[in-house]
Amino acid sequence: MGWRARNVKRIFIRGYFMPVIAVKPKARLLVPYSYCFRFTDQEDQGIRALTEWAERHQIEVLHKKFIRWL
Repeated sequence: MGWRARNVKRIFIRGYFMPVIAVKPKARLLVPYSYCFRFTDQEDQGIRALTEWAERHQIEVLHKKFIRWL
């Protein structure tokens, strides 16, 4: 998808089994639907890598519900 760290405000993770990840851009009030995804395989490794990337770029990662917009 090619997100740049400077354009990402926050990352949301919703759910425990088959979690949904949402990337909230700085310029948007709500998360665009196209910025939501699931890892199809190896969810734990994918979420761990995403969390490490977010920490390196000082992006907040929240485990809570979020609102998406079409």
